[in-house]
Amino acid sequence: MDANEQMSAKCEVQGLLKSFGSHVAVNNISFSVNQGEFVVLLGPSGCGKTTTLRLIAGLEKPDDGTIALNGATVSAPTRHLFVPPQRRDIGMVFQSYAIWPHMTVFENVAYPLRVRRIGQADLREKVARVLDLVGLAGQATRSATALSGGQMQRVALARALVFDPALLLFDEPLSNLDLKLREGLRIELKNLQRRTGLTSIYVTHDQEEAVELADRIIIMDHGEIIQIGAPLDIYIRPKTRFVAEFISSANIFEATVLDVLDGSLCRLGIDGGHELHATREEPVSVGDRVDVVIHPEDCTLAASDASTGGHKVRIVHRQFQGTSTRYTTDWAGLAFRVVALGTRDLIGEGSDAVLHLPVESTRIVPRQAR
Repeated sequence: MDANEQMSAKCEVQGLLKSFGSHVAVNNISFSVNQGEFVVLLGPSGCGKTTTLRLIAGLEKPDDGTIALNGATVSAPTRHLFVPPQRRDIGMVFQSYAIWPHMTVFENVAYPLRVRRIGQADLREKVARVLDLVGLAGQATRSATALSGGQMQRVALARALVFDPALLLFDEPLSNLDLKLREGLRIELKNLQRRTGLTSIYVTHDQEEAVELADRIIIMDHGEIIQIGAPLDIYIRPKTRFVAEFISSANIFEATVLDVLDGSLCRLGIDGGHELHATREEPVSVGDRVDVVIHPEDCTLAASDASTGGHKVRIVHRQFQGTSTRYTTDWAGLAFRVVALGTRDLIGEGSDAVLHLPVESTRIVPRQAR
């Protein structure tokens, strides 16, 4: 990290380590979150993402490493330094709404301000402002028990925002909601973050949610950081097979490098007898075993009598999904998935077809990488 990044970092984690007995939950990870940035911690269950969030919040104590917020160290075990959660200027939204059922919407949101002994006039102004911000204007006097799941999550968000925290943490806050509501709240949440410029760290195992929300994604597995980058960069340039499998529903095949051509182009032999051309991000040599990653939406299918070149396939399964059609094809013994946008020129199950693979979207991932 350069000096400018260090100056603008709202949260900086260095060498963070946390074990529970013999299980290493977080294994020597380092990253920073800059002012106004929305960073998503993404990974499967048990990868360490929620533990990392709880360490930043002060809900767990690390075994080693440092955590700094706004340039001030809040956790450093080697210096016997640990700032408690209530003094970290952090707002947190949990998976469970954690709404007090005996309180009104107003009292739920006002609680953090009452703890901080904010004057009544300021308190009412701040609560009204934040309820309007999250789309709950006019709902202040409602009982919390009369709210829908989406409304309760808005109350939880308002409560986390009302005292103007320096950093907002989210622990899978939308996972208990139905699909349509979850999709709608994702859009609202991202728009809200853009309007407020609030620095945020968001934990999820949902790759679609991560891609839609994040400025940067931190992918974790087995307590370690595997890759950090912008959503598009991670999606099209995964550094490992694990990342490619987790971030998308890509076609991934084992292959051998047959020839290294000009620039980043290589010729590969796919197990099963196929050959194709692919691009590489890192150096490879003839004979190397690699994985090749091809996203279903980057490929095209054409009727076998209407196209030349490409690879012959047979349509095994066709699933119409409204705005797109998902095909599973038999590529001489290998299953290959293709997603076609639109509703025209559908190819029937059992039909022969031609599969076209764009070279620039057919990418090599070295197998020795994790």
